[in-house]
Amino acid sequence: MHGAIVRTIADRYSPGVAQEYLATRRERALRLFRCERCGARGEVSFGAVGISGWHREGLLNDTAVLDAGAEAEVELRRDAERVLAFVRCPTCQRRAPGAVFWAGVRVALWGGLGVGIAAVVGFPLWLLGPPLAALFGTLELLRVRRANRGVFHKLSPGQPLVPVVPPAPAQLPVARVLEVPPPKPLAPIASVAPPPPEPRDPAAAPSLLVDHTAPPSGGIAGNGHAGTGDPTNDRE
Repeated sequence: MHGAIVRTIADRYSPGVAQEYLATRRERALRLFRCERCGARGEVSFGAVGISGWHREGLLNDTAVLDAGAEAEVELRRDAERVLAFVRCPTCQRRAPGAVFWAGVRVALWGGLGVGIAAVVGFPLWLLGPPLAALFGTLELLRVRRANRGVFHKLSPGQPLVPVVPPAPAQLPVARVLEVPPPKPLAPIASVAPPPPEPRDPAAAPSLLVDHTAPPSGGIAGNGHAGTGDPTNDRE
């Protein structure tokens, strides 16, 4: 124990006196630090405090001092973890996610507990609720103060956070109404029918179109014989 408070009280259940012990531990805690936002890593040292409750020494309990010291050690570790959550990252200047939220939850729970006890006992609600909330709120502020005084060792800086700029909305073209003039009427096209073809003379037809295979119609050919259409008889 770094410090101890001994309180002597009268024992109500047996003659004589009894003693109660409350232990307090203070140390410079050294913890590993890692920022979940930018990835910075290192070691940080800060003050941590652990305070035990009152432990009474009696006939069947002669380990009150040891019990108070062990409880102070547990409270010291718990206080160190809560202070570590309040340490600001030297790169992004942010605390651990949820550190402030859970501190507010702890203060609200103690305030609600005080209000509940006051309602059960019959005391005014403001008699226990606000004082308990103020007490534990002060303890949280003291943790924040010790966290702000922390010293970093072997720090590996992380990547600074770049603010995300939302893209500008797309600019749509301005709609314009265009008036189209009506189409002009089409003028009728004057056309002249071609002249009819002239009749052709059969005698003027090409020789290729004359049928040479037709037999002659009759008469005397050459030596006075009638034409029979046979070239052999005609030569005779």
